[in-house]
Amino acid sequence: MLLCSTPLDEEVSDLISNDRQSKRDSGYGTINHEDLLAMRERVTRERRQQLATGDLLTREQLRVRLQVTNKGLSTLISAESIFAFDLDGEDVFPSLFSDKRLNLQRLYRIAKIIAAAPPESRLDFLTARSGALGGRAPLELLADDVDYKELRRFASGWAGEYSRTSVSFFAGEQVSVPLDAAPIYIAVVEVDPRASIWKRALNALISPGHRKPHEAPIAPSAFVAVIERVTLGHSGKELEAVARCRLDEGRIHVSIERRVQKDVETMTLVMPLEGTTVSDAAEHVFRALSK
Repeated sequence: MLLCSTPLDEEVSDLISNDRQSKRDSGYGTINHEDLLAMRERVTRERRQQLATGDLLTREQLRVRLQVTNKGLSTLISAESIFAFDLDGEDVFPSLFSDKRLNLQRLYRIAKIIAAAPPESRLDFLTARSGALGGRAPLELLADDVDYKELRRFASGWAGEYSRTSVSFFAGEQVSVPLDAAPIYIAVVEVDPRASIWKRALNALISPGHRKPHEAPIAPSAFVAVIERVTLGHSGKELEAVARCRLDEGRIHVSIERRVQKDVETMTLVMPLEGTTVSDAAEHVFRALSK
C-alpha cells in the first residue's frame, strides 16, 4: 500500500513554520494545561452571558426567528451557511444569522466561504473591522454589490490561510510513502480545502507559494508525488493521495492511490510528457485530473 499514515515531513514543516509562527503570535501560541482550563471557563461564562443577552441563540430560538422548519435549519447548518458554538454540550448560534437588517443570503454565502476556519475565528472575521476593507467590518459590505464582490474575494483569501496543501516529490519508485528519504522538491500553497484535491495540488505547483528548492529539478525516470493537507490548529497532517510516476519514451505513466473518506481509490493513466521538471510533469497530470 502506498497510502499510509506518516509523520509530518520536516521539510514541509520547515516551509510553513514561519507562517505558523505568525499565526501563533496572533493567539495560536502554546499554552499550558492550567491556562487552557482557565480559558475554557472564561469562554463558557462569556457564552452563557451572550445567550442571556440574545447575542447567541439556541437552535430553537434561531429556527423561530428565521421562520423555518427543523429540516430547513438543518439544511443551512449542513451547508455551512451558518455555524455554531458549543455551550454545555448544546449548539448555540450567533444571532446575526437571523438579523433581518442584513442581507442574510449574502451573509450565508460568505459563511460558506470561510467555513474552513474555527467558529470563533469566523465570527471575528464577520464582525471585526479590517484595514483591507477600508476600516469596515464584513457585515457592512453585504448590501452594496461592489462591496460584496470585494468581500467575497477577501473572504476566499482569508479562508485559504487556514489550510495548506503540499506536494512533495521523491525520486524513485518506492513501494510505500518514504519515511526517511528527503524529497527532491516541495510546493506548498494556502488554499480552500473544499476545492478538489487535484485543483489544490495544481495550485500548489502554479500559484505563488512556498518552494524548496526554489527551482524544480529535472524529472528523474521515476518519481513519487505525495499530496498532503495541513490545517491550522490541528496536529499532524492528512495524507490525501500518492501518484507514482514513470517516464518512458515521451510519455508519463501514472499510478494513483487517493484516500476517499475511509476507502482508497486507485486509478492509472498514461499521458504525453510535457516539460522537463517534476513540477512540469505533475502539473500536466493534475490539470487533466482537475477538469
